[in-house]
Amino acid sequence: MTNYLMFCLNMVVNNASVAVCFDWTGKGDDGEPNWETLEVHALLPTPEPSKAKYWVVINDVLSDDDWVSIETEIYSRFDELTQQAVDNDF
Repeated sequence: MTNYLMFCLNMVVNNASVAVCFDWTGKGDDGEPNWETLEVHALLPTPEPSKAKYWVVINDVLSDDDWVSIETEIYSRFDELTQQAVDNDF
């Protein structure tokens, strides 16, 4: 049976703050990001200025370079992610 733990990392893509969320597959040090579940969320204003901002999944508008940047950031923080997985008994 595969265990899942959702992670969300805050990072900057194209000078915009985003939350990159994905499932963590596996257990502890043997785990890894589940790339198929990865979603990039941006907090965007509504078309009507009187309404609040809302979270939007922006996967479809990201370039190949953006995806490389996101993957690089995830791997640069991989020790942090594996420690979080271990801390959560995964």
